[in-house]
Amino acid sequence: MNDAIALADSTKQSSSLEEALELWNQTRTGENNRLVEFGNQLGQALVKEIPDWSKMNATSMEKWFNSIVTISPKFSVRIRVRISLHHRAFNSSSSALASFRSGVSKPSVNQL
Repeated sequence: MNDAIALADSTKQSSSLEEALELWNQTRTGENNRLVEFGNQLGQALVKEIPDWSKMNATSMEKWFNSIVTISPKFSVRIRVRISLHHRAFNSSSSALASFRSGVSKPSVNQL
């Protein structure tokens, strides 16, 4: 959506299509590169190196998140709130998480 709005703004500010596209490219490339970097950081934190959230409190969660996600706060604020909400849900079901991690709740071959 932001790219489309920026393209519309660029066409209004330019006298030719080539000029509009160049302005749009300059405007959006940096922003979109930051979004890719943000996605890579989240993937690293939430897929490849998942912490044991059941052992974290709000302070340690915030410290962990800030150490992993270094991109502009504009992107990370919504994610930080969602992670905090997930952390609360995990704490309320920490015994289920612990049993899953120990293998107790993993289905056997017969259950599949």
